[in-house]
Amino acid sequence: MLIGLADIPQNQAQELAYINLSEEGSVALYGSPGYGKTSFVQSVVFDLARKYSPERVNFYLLDFGTNGLAPLRSLPHVADHILLSEKRKIEKFIRIMLEEVNRRKRLMNKHAISSMDMYRHIFDESEPSIVIALDVFEAMREESFEEELYSLLINTARESLSLDIHLIITAGRKSSIRSSLESNIKQQMTLPQNEVSEVRSIVGMSPLTNDMEDIKGRILMKRDEVDVVQLALPCEGENDVEINLNLTKGVNYFDTIYNGKRPKPIPMVPDELTEEDYLAREDINKFVEQDMIPFGLDEERVVPVGIKAGGAQNLVLISDQDLHADLAVKHVLFVLNNLTKDVRLVLLDPVRNYEDWKDLVQEYRHESVEEFNFHII
Repeated sequence: MLIGLADIPQNQAQELAYINLSEEGSVALYGSPGYGKTSFVQSVVFDLARKYSPERVNFYLLDFGTNGLAPLRSLPHVADHILLSEKRKIEKFIRIMLEEVNRRKRLMNKHAISSMDMYRHIFDESEPSIVIALDVFEAMREESFEEELYSLLINTARESLSLDIHLIITAGRKSSIRSSLESNIKQQMTLPQNEVSEVRSIVGMSPLTNDMEDIKGRILMKRDEVDVVQLALPCEGENDVEINLNLTKGVNYFDTIYNGKRPKPIPMVPDELTEEDYLAREDINKFVEQDMIPFGLDEERVVPVGIKAGGAQNLVLISDQDLHADLAVKHVLFVLNNLTKDVRLVLLDPVRNYEDWKDLVQEYRHESVEEFNFHII
């Protein structure tokens, strides 16, 4: 991936600077706010998206800063864009990535190979590289998910080359990242820092660390030697507003022209799920085709939950809140009325709590009844 333009004064030359993730594994960029960390993530993600299809590389964008990665979220390569405030989504992201890490390990163990790159070459199967881009790393400090996410990132960075799962991280200072993670990030770069010692702790001893220019997007990067590199912008523009507008246009273009397979987003139950939207879901229709009666969605994996048609004669709904119980009964009636065939619905309502719902059933009874020979809700 393109990083920027390297200045090599000892050779009186300039050249394009690249990072090969398949060799470096993971990357970290340090620097103060406003010096170009988010632009760096935008640039490298967009550069990879231009060069590779979504079948070859997928992204998870952990946007823990000021929503700076939002312009990238419509790229067909992006599985999901995750904000710091979306704690439930972050928890699910951790679970999904742990499952993916374990799946890839089992795959390599099964075929006695040492890397996913080797697997692709031997079996000619599409297993995309995964890039986790995390902007403003230190923002997750003291969050409820901090330890679990740290553990995932450490394991991923340690086996990045074999798993073909890579990290692109930005942070203010090297000390923001625990040594157990930082020591597994091979390529570390820095924007201007307040102290020379901080710069040297990142790139090592070099005369260039003594008088680092205070210019936005100007970094020190260790290649064969420590070089000065001016980071590339993701798009042309006279200012940040123009750059983001042009980036959004470029992303939307890719989104429009791409008709192939896309990575699955992290499953989340919608904040508002109407009965009509629920019945219109493709997975609900497939559920019904399997002779299942759907009653809801599993919150963790967002898949239909229900019972086998004819497999149970009685269903008990229990709640300590009348409103919840009433809504549940109404939903069950609505689903059965719209999705089931050859079932006669009878609503027994001795105290007439549900009289307004009698249009949802074939027969409404409010007298006391001891026994019926058909399904009772």
